[in-house]
Amino acid sequence: MISTIILNWNRAELLAQTLRGFAQTAVEPFEVTVIDNASSDTSREVIEEGRRLIPALRAIYHSENLGGEALNEAIERATGNLIHINENDIVLLPGWQEHVVDAFRVFGGLGQLSLFSGVPSDDYAGEPQPATLRFSSGKIVYEAHGNVGTSSILRAELFGVHGIRVHNLPQRDADAFAFPDDGRLSADVKAAGYWCAWSDRRYIRNLGHELAEFERDPDYYRRNYASKPGFGTAGWSARVAAAREQPRPRRYSGVFPQLDPQPERTPGNCGGAAARMWSMFDSVTPEVEVLDFLNALVRLVKPRRALDTSGWLGRSAVAIAAALRDNGFGELEALTRDDGAAAYAAAEVAAAGLAALVTFRDDAGERPAASEPFDFAFFGRRASGELTRWHDALADGATIVFHGPTDAGLVDGFAPNTPRGLWVGTLAKAGR
Repeated sequence: MISTIILNWNRAELLAQTLRGFAQTAVEPFEVTVIDNASSDTSREVIEEGRRLIPALRAIYHSENLGGEALNEAIERATGNLIHINENDIVLLPGWQEHVVDAFRVFGGLGQLSLFSGVPSDDYAGEPQPATLRFSSGKIVYEAHGNVGTSSILRAELFGVHGIRVHNLPQRDADAFAFPDDGRLSADVKAAGYWCAWSDRRYIRNLGHELAEFERDPDYYRRNYASKPGFGTAGWSARVAAAREQPRPRRYSGVFPQLDPQPERTPGNCGGAAARMWSMFDSVTPEVEVLDFLNALVRLVKPRRALDTSGWLGRSAVAIAAALRDNGFGELEALTRDDGAAAYAAAEVAAAGLAALVTFRDDAGERPAASEPFDFAFFGRRASGELTRWHDALADGATIVFHGPTDAGLVDGFAPNTPRGLWVGTLAKAGR
């Protein structure tokens, strides 16, 4: 069971949205407690009204603002095996609860999970947080290199067995906001032998990071950011200005219209645009734009035999095989690796109705002699050295696409601007 604890102080309007979001998305069994830190607005009325939406809602009213440390009392009372800390400007989206249960079930060492993805939304300027993809049983999360914030889900034993508590950041003065020390919380989780993670996508809507909310209550956010170490009002003003100028791309995939693309995780800029303006399904699968490009390119050059060395979850194989199907001829050989994803890749191809066009081969053994040369090849994930390895099995003039590092000395082509690198060309064997 998940015990949700919502921390509130003088945010009645946002708290009402948070409670409605919980009522619309949470599936029993659950616990939910609202802690009010001596609000002077109508928060108490909102909490009492919330009982109509959530009959099991419990409330803790404090006579003074204890900041994040107020969470400890509710954590001690919680009976769930997962403790969900939720601030009062976060609206939960459908599927969050199932995602949490699945993540903690398949990742035994996971101690703290954020429902943020670690990549800023299209409404918010900023850089992706450094993280490393973890995969198990078809589930993806991103192990955080730093902290993941206070709003998160944690194993209950971190508090009951390891004695972790929520602490406040030092306050500059008595009137300053009392923020939870999120950096210390994640550090304590790691010190207990667990790891912290971002989710594979955003399972929340953060009202407190949206331009419309900044503009609705600017005085609150000026005081809020003035109390944040390292930000101040100048930092808040810069963040608002950046949000106003932020491009808002339309995220979709022609090959995978049923999936929900996310902002790219690669930091920095690419060809003059922020890398996160591109889209992804995960940080190993080629970018969404690259998958759609592969599909269009195969439709254009119409190969008879195609090769895909990228392995992983099978989405590049689907993009290529779907084009072969649309062409009316052709076959694909796709390599898999022993990283737990081979069965997932085969299922992805089968679900797309493309199994008859794709032969999966384990990449651990020797490369078999090709009965007929490949006239199209996509080298992904470990592209460096792959062209040399497969050179004899490729036709002269074959269309070659590298994703990531390349050994393109034998290929005449060009490199479009993409966050993770792309090279497109034709193989010229004569005289080389």
